[in-house]
Amino acid sequence: MAKQQYINFDWSFFPGYEESYLDSMPPQAIKVDLPHNVKTLPYHYFDEGEYQGLFTYEKIFDDENPCFPVKFLHFDGVMLQMQVYLNGMNLGHFVSGYLPVDIDVSKLIKEKGNRLLVIVDSREDKSIPPFGDLVDYMTFGGIYRKVSLISHPSSYVSSLFIKADMDGHLEVKTSLANPNPELKVSHILYRGDKVEAEFLGEVLDLSSPHLWTLDDPYLYTLKTIYGDDERIDNVGFRSAVFTPEGFFLNRVKTKIIGVNRHQTYPYFGAAAPDSLQRDDANIIKFGLGANLVRTSHYSDDESFLDQCDRIGLLLVDEVPGWQHIGTEKKWRAQLRDFCYRMILKERNHPCLVAYGLRVDESKDDHELYSSLQQIKKDLDPSRQSLGVRCFKHSELLEDVYAYNDFVCAGLSKGLDDPKTYVKGKHPVLVSENMGHTFPTKQADTNAKRLEHALRHARVLDDSFSHPNLCGSVAWCAFDYNTHKDFGSGDRICYHGLSDIFRLPKYAAFLYASQTLPNTFFVAGNLDLGEEDGSYLRFPYVFTDADYVELYHGGKFVGRYYPDREEFPHLPHPPVKVDDLLGASVLSLGFTEKEASALRGPVMKYACKGPASLSLSEKLTLYRIVKRHFASFEEGAAKIQDLMLGRGEKERPFLFRGYKNKTLFAEKAVCMSRSWHYELSSSASSLKNGASYDALRVSIRKVDQNGTLMTQGNDVLLLEAEGPIQIMGPSRVALVGGGISVYLRSLRVEEKQKAALRIYAPDQELSFDLEVE
Repeated sequence: MAKQQYINFDWSFFPGYEESYLDSMPPQAIKVDLPHNVKTLPYHYFDEGEYQGLFTYEKIFDDENPCFPVKFLHFDGVMLQMQVYLNGMNLGHFVSGYLPVDIDVSKLIKEKGNRLLVIVDSREDKSIPPFGDLVDYMTFGGIYRKVSLISHPSSYVSSLFIKADMDGHLEVKTSLANPNPELKVSHILYRGDKVEAEFLGEVLDLSSPHLWTLDDPYLYTLKTIYGDDERIDNVGFRSAVFTPEGFFLNRVKTKIIGVNRHQTYPYFGAAAPDSLQRDDANIIKFGLGANLVRTSHYSDDESFLDQCDRIGLLLVDEVPGWQHIGTEKKWRAQLRDFCYRMILKERNHPCLVAYGLRVDESKDDHELYSSLQQIKKDLDPSRQSLGVRCFKHSELLEDVYAYNDFVCAGLSKGLDDPKTYVKGKHPVLVSENMGHTFPTKQADTNAKRLEHALRHARVLDDSFSHPNLCGSVAWCAFDYNTHKDFGSGDRICYHGLSDIFRLPKYAAFLYASQTLPNTFFVAGNLDLGEEDGSYLRFPYVFTDADYVELYHGGKFVGRYYPDREEFPHLPHPPVKVDDLLGASVLSLGFTEKEASALRGPVMKYACKGPASLSLSEKLTLYRIVKRHFASFEEGAAKIQDLMLGRGEKERPFLFRGYKNKTLFAEKAVCMSRSWHYELSSSASSLKNGASYDALRVSIRKVDQNGTLMTQGNDVLLLEAEGPIQIMGPSRVALVGGGISVYLRSLRVEEKQKAALRIYAPDQELSFDLEVE
């Protein structure tokens, strides 16, 4: 079978290029491993020119499979262009960007001491998409994905196209290199370790297949055999179709709740190994609760798509670009080439439900986009296509009309009526929403973070209100680095449900509450000094609870239900806790009737001040209070203390979530009196493989109740012990109360212990792990 030899460790790297490097690297060259970003950068406030230029990489390697005659160098991703030399021979110039490059080196490879030299040009080239005009994301330079040497026997399967539907119909179309008439292609389909079927030819009909679904993304294993060549592929039996009546997965109508994702990270750009790609997919599915991800605005790493296959996360890909369409033949030819390579790369993934075959938010171009449709028809007629635009009544050449709806400018409206997007009866998907209309930082005020979440709730509610709309895809999953022309002036677009460190904002919990069982998050800190005029802002609970009960200082205040009046179409509307007085006022001697009459004026006073009260409300408040207290001032002070618990006494608010009358979650909220750091991680160990391994350690400053201290900016000193390395600076400051530190493995001969030491003000923390 074909052998894939990964060559990702122990490269030499030097920023710059001179002709003398063709003979030997300069002595100042440093050792690096792949994936590699040409420069470690701050997480914000840096210039995009810092990663652009010429950079030289060298790798000395042996051929571990010399008995195989056919050899290809395989580059998963290099930004942007490269000139490649092997053993002194110029292999040519190649454009990679977001797509792989294969180079036939069969006649040049040696068994020992091969010298591979790659000159990377990461400068923005206006003749190559996505460039040509402004681009609202960064394109970090380097060999930022894996590299391998692939060895084949003389005759082999050069490509494979798998189609498997929910009825058990499987088609496997093979393309052969150097075909041998004496050989036949055969297949073995495995269900786990058990052989499900063996067959020759292209077609198999399986009775009652185990389907690939969102909740049970079952994958069969297909072994394809051709003489001495074998290859292994995953197969998911499923049917996915966008219709004018909505999106259907395995003939079950499914509302899409999606997010867009940029593949970049703080400090190291797009140079993330497989484990971090998987981590992002897991966050999107199991943290944000999304059922679809759009790889905006380019093709993502294969390990990300592999994880989407494994966990049941639908995916829409996209050709590289942003708004601009080049008029030059070279630009247009390059986009067609990218489209061709993207489809070949991704067409066997069960998670992939549509191809994005239009430059995001670009104008109509009948000639260009018709040609992309033809490429899809030739390579994969089984899947639909969509094209993303930001204007209505665009020419529709694709199967699905995808529209970026940014109409939301408050809490009254989230989306336009989808019937206004396009004339006629077509499948419609909202491919982006919110985003730049309300950028929100982790350290913003409680009011802004809450409105950010509620605006997303309004968009989702509007999406669910239109039964024929396939769904909506939020812009976006994570904050991301961008060019100087966009963002908040610090090279970050703060458009994410989570921040650039993958830490959730309020809106992330709103999304999670729609699909993830037992979500329970109190959005609101009840700190009056946080709000304008020191007035009260009602908290919300983002949850799938049937109802929420509130206790204050151990006393029952009230029961609150999902706000179906404001969000009637959401699966799980937010719970608005709009009365902090409730039944607790009875403890002051008021009757039920008096308490009922008090609640309205008191809460209005607390939220908007005395000027908001009508004369009638003021008189009602004064009369009732005076019945029980010597002075109005004394009674008002008692009510305020009862409601807010101000002063020395700590009487926490306790929010309790119930399902089927059974308590399943609770959260205390009160004044912060003590603080500590919480550590969590994406993994507990590191294991070298095709490349180095990496994990994310998230550090949050929280109070005694676990509430994030969003104004925390503590400086932390970081120290790596053992065979690990910090992927970024060793001195960081919390951003909005938290930050994530990324650790990578170094090569080891045997399993070793390692630790990340975190030196915080007056405290030392440790994250311990093993490396193998």
